[in-house]
Amino acid sequence: MAEKAKKTEQAEQPEEEKVEINEGALTIFEAIGKEQRIAAIQALLTGKTPKKYILHRPARGGGIADYVNTYYMTRQASLVTGFRWSSECLREVFRPNEQDPVEIGALMKVTLLDGSGNEVSHISWGGKEVAKYSRDMLDPKTKEAVHKKGDIISLFDDLKAAYSDGIKKCLSYFGIANDIYGSKDYEAYEEMANDPKRQFNKYVEEKGLSYGEQVFPTLGVASFSEITDFEDALKKLKEKFE
Repeated sequence: MAEKAKKTEQAEQPEEEKVEINEGALTIFEAIGKEQRIAAIQALLTGKTPKKYILHRPARGGGIADYVNTYYMTRQASLVTGFRWSSECLREVFRPNEQDPVEIGALMKVTLLDGSGNEVSHISWGGKEVAKYSRDMLDPKTKEAVHKKGDIISLFDDLKAAYSDGIKKCLSYFGIANDIYGSKDYEAYEEMANDPKRQFNKYVEEKGLSYGEQVFPTLGVASFSEITDFEDALKKLKEKFE
């Protein structure tokens, strides 16, 4: 069983390829080989991502979703532009607040430059749910809790993931892997709109409720992380404030 899982994991890794480098290149901008650049431009113009770069993972609500990793998309941008591109975070958002976040949003801007130095930019949001410990983590020697259940594992890793998600979405607007991400926009919108947690947050914002004075006392919790059933929590809020 373990051997089968290992093979599946290995199959999900993009295939390695030979790197072609222009001999005599003085800078990294001239180092990209012709064949690599042509392949990247062809994928961009045809709108077809090579199958070897398409990975799979469980989707929300069940099923399997196609995706490509950040490395592939940023590498395609570098091949097409000769490394003449940049990314910038314009804004960070923490839900419900920065003190006890459960989700992070990053508004990213990606700019590509052509051979003449002209800039073209796209802006998009990226997001990541904050990963937290599912149980107390004990020190093997003292048996004392090093991390408690509900503690954030690494907020900086979650921020990086949100940044990467936003960058990938921006690059899809340029046409990179757009066949993977573009077709999923409507489904993703429907999924997010019907997500119980998002409906809960939307209701609290529309009603102008205070988490500390109204929401938490109504639900009998001390923090946002203690809410486990958002559908039931929303029902209780509506019974109280409507």
